[in-house]
Amino acid sequence: MTINILIAENHTVMCEGLQILLESESDLNVVSIAKNGREAVEISRQLNPDIVIMDIDMPEKNGILATREICTENPSCKVIGFSMLTANQYVTDMFQAGAVGYIPKESAFEELVTAIHSVLKGQMYLSPIISRTILTHFITNQNNENTSSISILSDRELEILQLIAEGKSSKEISLSLHISNNTVIRHRQNIMDKLELHNIADLTRYAIREGHIHV
Repeated sequence: MTINILIAENHTVMCEGLQILLESESDLNVVSIAKNGREAVEISRQLNPDIVIMDIDMPEKNGILATREICTENPSCKVIGFSMLTANQYVTDMFQAGAVGYIPKESAFEELVTAIHSVLKGQMYLSPIISRTILTHFITNQNNENTSSISILSDRELEILQLIAEGKSSKEISLSLHISNNTVIRHRQNIMDKLELHNIADLTRYAIREGHIHV
C-alpha cells in the first residue's frame, strides 16, 4: 500500500531534502508541499493525504491551528509534528490539536519512517529525544484547565493574533481571511480584552513570547 504524505514546512531546503528521503522508501509518496499553515489546510482538504508532516513555526497560520483544522475536517488523516520546538507546551498543544506524533527535526530520518508506520497502525508516537516528562505532563494534565492562549482565544482569534504579530494591517488581514475590516477590528479588541493587553505592540510581544510567531 502506498502512503500519501503532505509536507507542511516553509524552508525549501528542508522540504526538498525530506521529500527525497521519503520517496526513497518504496511505500511512501509525497503528494504535495505546503509552505504555510493555510496552504496545509487547503491542500489536505483537496488531496486527502494519509499523513501530514507538520512544522509548527509557519507563517499565516501556525502548525497548531492548521493541525486542529485538518484533524477536525478529516479525522482519518494522521498529523505528525516535526519541529525544532520541543518545549512541553508546544508538544502538548500539538497533541491537543489532534496530532498523533511528534518528532524533533534533529532526529534521524529512520525515526520519522518509524513514526509514520506507527501512527498508521493507530498508535501515538513521541520521539525519545524529547524528555519523558513531556509525555507524563500531557497524560496527567490533558483534562486540567489550561490557561494558555490556545484555550483562552478562539481559533479565529489565534489566527488574527498571528497575522497582527506578523505586521499585517487590518485591511490585509480582512483580505486574507475574507472578512470585513470591522470584523477584524472587533476580533482584535476581543483579543486585547481577553488577554488584558492594550495595543498592537503588546499583542506582538505576547505572540512572540507565547510562540505564535518566532523571530
